[in-house]
Amino acid sequence: MATNFSEVFKLSETDTCSTVTHVDWPTRQYDTTCSQRALAVCQKCEQPLCAVHVEICPTCKGEFCEGCLFEHQGGPELVQ
Repeated sequence: MATNFSEVFKLSETDTCSTVTHVDWPTRQYDTTCSQRALAVCQKCEQPLCAVHVEICPTCKGEFCEGCLFEHQGGPELVQ
């Protein structure tokens, strides 16, 4: 059974998702951090994740960010 890292790390109600998203407006482009409440923690990099940015492994049911899930499922090692 997979460990629920969200329970191990005891996220508080003030923890927010730290996923960086790219905003592309016609006149401006920038990166911003998601500000939604964190509900999960990536099992590999321990990044807090909201419901929108958490990825669940279909095999082990672990919670990952998108990049770590790709690596977890056998993708090439990502440079951090």
